[in-house]
Amino acid sequence: MGGAMSLPDELAERLLASIIDGSCPPGSALPAEAELAERFAVSRLTVREAVTALRVQGVVRIERGRGTYVNPPDRWTALDPMIRAATAARPSGIVSESLIDARRLLETGAAELAAAHRTEHHLRRLRESLRRMREADATADVAAFVAADIDFHGTIMLATGNAFIPLMFEPFERLLVDGRRETSAVPEIRAHALAEHGKVLRALEDADPGAARSAMHDHLDQTATDLRTHVLGVRGATPEAPMPHGPMPLEELLAGLPPVRETDPAAIAEQLAGGPRLVLLDDDPTGTQAVSGIPVLTSWAAEDLRWALRQPGGAFFVLTNTRSLSAADAVARNRDVVDALAAAAAAEDVDFVLASRSDSTLRGHYPAETDGLAAALAEHGRPVDAAVIVPAFPDAGRVTLGSVHWTRTAAGMLPAGRTEFAADASFGYRSSDLRAWVEEKTGGRIAAADVRAIDVHDLRTGGPERVAEVLRGSRDQQPVVVDAACDDDLRVLALGALAAESAGTRLLYRCGPGFVRARTGQAPSAPLDAATLARYPAGRGLIAVGSHVGLTTRQLDELRAAHHPAEFELDVPTLLDPAAGAEHLSDVAARAAAALADSDVVLRTSRTLVTGGDADDSLAIARTVSAALVRAVGEAVRARRPAFVVAKGGITSSDIATGGLDVRRAIARGTLLPGMVSLWEPVAGEFAGVPYVVFPGNVGDERALADVVTALHR
Repeated sequence: MGGAMSLPDELAERLLASIIDGSCPPGSALPAEAELAERFAVSRLTVREAVTALRVQGVVRIERGRGTYVNPPDRWTALDPMIRAATAARPSGIVSESLIDARRLLETGAAELAAAHRTEHHLRRLRESLRRMREADATADVAAFVAADIDFHGTIMLATGNAFIPLMFEPFERLLVDGRRETSAVPEIRAHALAEHGKVLRALEDADPGAARSAMHDHLDQTATDLRTHVLGVRGATPEAPMPHGPMPLEELLAGLPPVRETDPAAIAEQLAGGPRLVLLDDDPTGTQAVSGIPVLTSWAAEDLRWALRQPGGAFFVLTNTRSLSAADAVARNRDVVDALAAAAAAEDVDFVLASRSDSTLRGHYPAETDGLAAALAEHGRPVDAAVIVPAFPDAGRVTLGSVHWTRTAAGMLPAGRTEFAADASFGYRSSDLRAWVEEKTGGRIAAADVRAIDVHDLRTGGPERVAEVLRGSRDQQPVVVDAACDDDLRVLALGALAAESAGTRLLYRCGPGFVRARTGQAPSAPLDAATLARYPAGRGLIAVGSHVGLTTRQLDELRAAHHPAEFELDVPTLLDPAAGAEHLSDVAARAAAALADSDVVLRTSRTLVTGGDADDSLAIARTVSAALVRAVGEAVRARRPAFVVAKGGITSSDIATGGLDVRRAIARGTLLPGMVSLWEPVAGEFAGVPYVVFPGNVGDERALADVVTALHR
């Protein structure tokens, strides 16, 4: 029914649309001929011809003496209306699994024939299509990716040398375009498609019919898996019970889960008493935001580690700040910490368990850090059985379900691989499914199929016993990814992990802030109140901003509106200029110090993000800019002591603590917002007693920064 349509064809198209959209469902009777003629302002002859066209296609049947009735789609005999019905079966026009089955029958045989009959001309076209797919993927140009993808498959049909096969494929093309527009918007699916198309092309280049058939079969199997995992939903969704890909409301994402298994934090604290210390190697300072009363070290000198091992609470942080380093330097620093910690623990006669605390949006040096830590532990006689990966941080809207990690955005819950965090210049990624993320980040060294998973059903139905069973069955540093949608899920995990540890299983954790609270046996605490904050001297404070995520910029706008701070900018291009950078820095610092006499001060880097040619170059630029901000803060606060310091951004917080304020030991006193934004109290050094607020770049709503400053002013 394509091209310029006659009046009967146009009417048949409109009637078919009303059948597909449910206005005339299967089994119902079409209106009488005279009624249709009047409704559509056509002659009865036109109606008769349109109905006849639908009858020929099996869409309707005529029962003499009764009328014209709509047939169910499985009785339709023409492919075009069947494809249109399949398209409409999903709210967003997604290709159904039954269509993938049909494609598998056609395209596997076509690939086999093409391998025997393809020419160099066909291979050049296939290579060009794949090149265009890669370019479109790099720029997230979905329309161009889809067009190149369809061209690739169409060329295979032509390469068969059989004139009938392209004609058989042609009716699928419109549905493929509609479906691919949605599926190809998912970075993981594009990545899988590129890999599978490459395998098909290699088999065709080798002129190997069997390999070509197998490669196309694998490609369509992957397509079906992606459809179920990334489009129909998560948690093992099926076509009969789909779940949207996102964005979606959190309540809808959580619907249908087993009841939460309520778990008392005191039960965890009781098991921790007298046991190994949990030592959290924090790749930036933001891991403290979920806990209170926990020591923090920015040094791993022997005397500092031994001091922390003697403190109550069973856990402490060592701020390694490895997210600001290259992967090799991060591994070397972690090894230094493990060597020093092993010696300190032996001197204090205590055992310890390590957690590599990192970002709940999956940024950081993975797997370099866990691999390096496991190697260092093995050298000290502590081989790792399982690397437990648990990034969930429900307080900040990061949950994991069906191994898919979700992040709260203004539009709703979105798979992490589709957020701005996944586009990070240094630590970007595609995969939202943590199993696929492990495969992606390890470069295929660890296949997704080899990653164990503890899902929400294990946690809520099987409980700690099921968790311990999975962990006890892991060996050789096997990755284990864990679901969590609330604190109770994390506590169940903590209890199961403690049981596995007590049975001799050696665990290494890679976690977000949420698991830190659960594993230390703490309950969520209310933000620090005015009476507690009154312990600190009142006055004006300095807010240092290094984070460049869009959320930080919006939070700055709200801070300006609420508190009207004096604002000073370190221009990044000028800082990177060896001739002008030092003078510019000192001038900005001096003006910021003077302004502290009368107002709060924002000292920030320019908002335009400057990146390098690759991840290492981007990290080097980030380190240079961070060092300049740290120096400016240090000069400003030594010229005029502030009442408080707020550091906005993970790396920024670490660098200012260690370089700007020279904090070696502190206590994380609590939070200033529910479950996030930690206040440290330095317990030694020049700025002992000055509240230091660690404010990650990626948490809170748009009012959060303004609310924190309001709380500090009491």
